[in-house]
Amino acid sequence: MFLGEDDERQYLYPPEFHRGFFRLAVGLEDTDDLIHDIDHALVEAGFEV
Repeated sequence: MFLGEDDERQYLYPPEFHRGFFRLAVGLEDTDDLIHDIDHALVEAGFEV
């Protein structure tokens, strides 16, 4: 998870989380909808799914 160089929340996360990780929070949603949304986000970010 990258918060930005000057984000005051950086101290809440260990250094290894500053780059290369992301936090995923989901509610009570349909599983197929969640998978579709994650796939779409990864494709938009340049990953092959």
